[in-house]
Amino acid sequence: MLTRHRARLRQDITGCVERGTARGDLSPATDAPALAAAFHSFLLGLSTQIRDGLDSTTLDAAVTQIMHLWDTAAAHPGHPTPQRPGPTAE
Repeated sequence: MLTRHRARLRQDITGCVERGTARGDLSPATDAPALAAAFHSFLLGLSTQIRDGLDSTTLDAAVTQIMHLWDTAAAHPGHPTPQRPGPTAE
């Protein structure tokens, strides 16, 4: 059951990346399955970090770092790279 749930979530994230590519939000060279796997892996690990009590400042910084992957995929001619805010105070 969990295996199917994780596969479905990975598929949903892949669809999101593919839609971003189709809309021109992401570079046509974006490897949708690989980017989706990176985000999915991060989400799975994030839940463990939260359960283990990692502080919110570090978690926020981690989310900012993973979002740089999306920004990198978005960086192509004619599409400015979005600016992400820094970590928020606790």
